[in-house]
This record gives sequence, structure tokens and C-alpha cells, in this order.
Amino acid sequence: MSQVFLRLKIIFRKLHLGLVKNLGPDSGLITSVIYGWICLIIWLAYLSAPIIFSGSLMVLASENIMIIGDLALSIIIMISTLFFIICCAWIFRQMQSDLCGFRGRNPREWVNRVSKLEQLIKNLERNRA
Repeated sequence: MSQVFLRLKIIFRKLHLGLVKNLGPDSGLITSVIYGWICLIIWLAYLSAPIIFSGSLMVLASENIMIIGDLALSIIIMISTLFFIICCAWIFRQMQSDLCGFRGRNPREWVNRVSKLEQLIKNLERNRA
């Protein structure tokens, strides 16, 4: 499980680094909005998978099992949603300093922040290997 978190961290940091390099000092808000949309899309895909899979299995079941299946499915959806929210909160907490915008700061500090982010990505990839 920690490998999944590490891989997600690397992907999000690379995405953020690309946005920071291309958008410049005012990239914090734009990056936050993009991360929000990515998390929403992943959450919807993650949430719809058990519904599709369980729905096809429930057609084969009897009425009594369908009621139990619906209850189990709603519990699975609630637990998976809670798990996904915790994962997103963990990722955003880890990246909170990187999501800060650079408005009002001098360009030298911005360049230092970009190089620090690049070094962080290299360290994460080295730890993953």
C-alpha cells in the first residue's frame, strides 16, 4: 500500500512541477483546481466500479440476497469513499507546502522552490526503487 501512495505522490509532484515551470509564480491556485478535478474524476471512477461489478452479480441472486447485497454494497461504497477521502487528504497534506502560490515572492525564491521540488521528486523515485 505504501508503494501506491509513493507512486501517487511522484505523479502529483511531477504534474505540479510541470505546471509550476510553465505557469510561473501564480501557479498555486490553478494547480489546486486541477488537483481537485483529478481527485473528483478518480473518486467517481473508484465509486462506480463496485456498483457495476456488484450489479451484474446481483442479477443472478434471489430477492433476499439482493437486499443483503444492497446493504453490503452501500457499506462498501461508504468505506471506499471514506478511504479515498483519507488518501486525498493525506496526499494534499504532504504537498501543502508545494501548493502554496508564489505571488509576491521574488523570482529567486521561486527558482529555489522549483529546484527543491525537483530534488524531492528525485529522492522519491530513488526511495521507490
